[in-house]
Amino acid sequence: MNFTETGWYGEVNEKLVSVIRMPNDQNWTTSKSTDGNKMNMYVSSRELAKWGYFHLKKGNVNGKQIVSNEIIDIATTVQSPNSLDVELPQNGYLWFVKDLPARKSEIGELISKGSFQILGYTGVTLLVIPQHNLVAVRAFNSFGSPNGFDYLADVREFGNTIMTCLISASH
Repeated sequence: MNFTETGWYGEVNEKLVSVIRMPNDQNWTTSKSTDGNKMNMYVSSRELAKWGYFHLKKGNVNGKQIVSNEIIDIATTVQSPNSLDVELPQNGYLWFVKDLPARKSEIGELISKGSFQILGYTGVTLLVIPQHNLVAVRAFNSFGSPNGFDYLADVREFGNTIMTCLISASH
């Protein structure tokens, strides 16, 4: 896909925006390791949107099928076992999928069924809404949250705001 703004970085890179941290927070460090929770993968909003578009177009890039659309369908449709609590998010492979209403879903209630979303550790959100042929990216870039911050409400509101804008624009 010719990504040039995505990679693994083990040291501070002047071409990248630093992760916002709480003062004196020692939990976020730069590491050369690709193990555990300090993998330091960086991606630009532009290339993250391209990744979403790649999935929206079911693995097709410029008329060439790079990944079979069946693989993309498996990744972006519900694969969660039926035995799980119905209030938990429904998942594909690495994607949260909008299917049945679920109290603990990261995807807003206004989002169309069949949409899918992936989240990053620093609050990055990539939302794909196939019904509207839309990809939306939010680059929050913050490690940790202030006291009282409601993560679920925040990430849902991102998608709901996108849908509200789409609905308003269509009227």
